[in-house]
Amino acid sequence: MPEDPAPVPAIPATLHAAARVAWSVRQEDDPFEAAIPATLPDAVEEDRIAERTIPGTMAIERMAIHRAIQATGFDGNFDTLSSNEEQRVRLLLHYRDRVRLHKPHLIASEITAGRLDTLAQAQPNFAGVTALVHDAAQLSLATQTPMRVTPLLLLGPPGVGKTRFARALAQALDTTLDTIDGATIPDMGSIVGYPPVWRAAGPGYAAKALVQATSSAPLILCDEIEKVVDHDRNPHPANKLLGLLERHTARVYQDEFIRVPMNAAHAIWIFTANSTTGLSAPFLDRVVTVAIPRLSRAARDAVLEAMLAEVAGEIGLPVTIENRTALHATRPLGLRRARLAIELAVAHAVADGRRVLSRDDLVAAALRLRARATSPRMPAQKPTLRGPVGFIDLRRPRFVSRQDVPDASGF
Repeated sequence: MPEDPAPVPAIPATLHAAARVAWSVRQEDDPFEAAIPATLPDAVEEDRIAERTIPGTMAIERMAIHRAIQATGFDGNFDTLSSNEEQRVRLLLHYRDRVRLHKPHLIASEITAGRLDTLAQAQPNFAGVTALVHDAAQLSLATQTPMRVTPLLLLGPPGVGKTRFARALAQALDTTLDTIDGATIPDMGSIVGYPPVWRAAGPGYAAKALVQATSSAPLILCDEIEKVVDHDRNPHPANKLLGLLERHTARVYQDEFIRVPMNAAHAIWIFTANSTTGLSAPFLDRVVTVAIPRLSRAARDAVLEAMLAEVAGEIGLPVTIENRTALHATRPLGLRRARLAIELAVAHAVADGRRVLSRDDLVAAALRLRARATSPRMPAQKPTLRGPVGFIDLRRPRFVSRQDVPDASGF
């Protein structure tokens, strides 16, 4: 196995000093740099050095941030701004002065290719997806250029391990993972941002992923994209992501809140869906759809064994299982629930002083997860009226006799 590449050396103090000198010399030529305080923030300083030594790109150009702040009329006094605009300006100032915006490119290595091969073996039902990413990695390795992964749509039923695969893929590529749950976010504004005039104004998941990423290619997983709704009742909410899925427009992507061009051209987008119902043709034209089959029983058992190893590694104890057939107790559960059953079984075994799981441990855990909470049905009660409704007092029903009915012959 090839050895891991040597880590990027820390920036020496002498380079910090040199950067400060270079910064002060260039202040007269660049009005933006002249507006920065004399005490240079470390984030800005390290970005300047990284731009000269590490191939990468700026998530947001600081000059663009500076111009956006100037456009608000901000002169250092927040009292002149509205509350919403103040929130935006404070965020822009934080990005400009305190955040490392230079993102090194994700360039594949032999180690990356080896990790992807291992991932394909560990999760065979995702072999088609891994093959596409592997080809992108080989192209990056051969040309020493940044990886470019086409946006992917993983189509399959719940419980096949789509989220778990995305997490493992991010680890194989050594990049950050940001997960968006389409079934729980309020609307598309959570992804693309809310304008400052909104009450819940703020940047979206996409912008935050780009700023917080460790590379120019964060992996952004949008789970159950077909369930995302839109505040303006757009029949195809995912169409608001079209600009992020085209490289030439993604280079100048603008979040609805930040409203400053951001470079999202290298982001890796993975969408999951149970079906394509509700997804528009323009969206489907910009993604590669890969059908994810269900795991075979043998492959599922292998995944569950890997889950047990992960749980044991997390708690730092060498927990094993008595035999592989004991895992069959979790077959009625999806993979997400199966992992939870393994965690419960491990906790019970360790509490019992054992390091080996039995079938009974997993059966008991699976039964707990399959059981549905029930509550006794309360007897139905008729609503009680506390007062008259209009001019009719329904609390005292009046029985009408035939004598009370007027004779209709007189009309």
